[in-house]
Parts: sequence; structure tokens; C-alpha cells
Amino acid sequence: MKYLMMLSALGLVGCSVYSPDAGHEIVLIEKPWIFGHGGVDSDPVKPGRTFAAITTEGVDVYMQPQKFDTEMHDTMTSDGVPISFHAIVVLQVTDSVVLIKNFGPNWYQNNLEEQFKTMVRQAVDGLGCCRCGDSRRFEGIHQGKGIADPACHDDCRASQSA
Repeated sequence: MKYLMMLSALGLVGCSVYSPDAGHEIVLIEKPWIFGHGGVDSDPVKPGRTFAAITTEGVDVYMQPQKFDTEMHDTMTSDGVPISFHAIVVLQVTDSVVLIKNFGPNWYQNNLEEQFKTMVRQAVDGLGCCRCGDSRRFEGIHQGKGIADPACHDDCRASQSA
């Protein structure tokens, strides 16, 4: 009995323990020293507790909607007026294993942040300064509706010349 307890204690010393909280998943990346092959495990660790080899690394992925924001300084509108504003995007991870396997732990910073900034710059570039303050216009951009509105530019020019 004493040997059985020591054997089980010795087995637990060589393990990593992962227990994600609610709203999180842990993707296991196996990195064996001697036997087997490494790589991303196809099944994420859901809330609860699991044991893995000491060489296995766990990447915590937040599965709830996440808000990413960026400050846009001196972005030019279509009529050449520089504006500064704050842009926000809300994203939710649906498959943690595919995300980590294809894009890594810093997936937003490495893959999406600059693309998001470029999309916002292009959307603002299609607007005149008089329309940039219209929050309904930006909701339309968010929903993928048209960006340039020629009537807006005529209205803006008329109001500026008056």
C-alpha cells in the first residue's frame, strides 16, 4: 500500500494540471522529449481539470466576446480634414483549437489589428468631414453597407460655403 501511494505521488509530480475557468478553454500543445509526436491537441480542455505531461504547454483562450479598441490619430477624410477618434471591434472565438493552431496565442495583434485599422481608414476616407460625426453612418459601415455618399459631399460643401 505504501509503495502504491509513493508510485502515484511520483506519477503526479511529472504532470501538468490545467483547470480553465468558465468562459475559457485551454488548448494543449504537446512537446514530448523522447516518445511520440508533438503538436496541437485536437480537443481543447473545457472548464474542469485535466492532467498532461510535464512537457505539454497550455494556451488559455477566452471564449466570450472580446472588445478590441484602437486610437486612430489624424485620419484623413475624403475632403482632406484630419480627424482623431477611437475605433472598437467586438470578436468572439468559436474554435479555440483552429485559432491557436493557425494563428498562435497573440492572434489579434499578429493577424487582425492592422487589417482592422486599414478597414477603418478606408471607411473614413470615403466620408466627408460633415458625415464623420454621424454615428448612424458608422453603424452602416460596421454592417457592410455602402461607404461613399455623393449627396453628403454636396450638402457638406453647401454648408461650408454658407
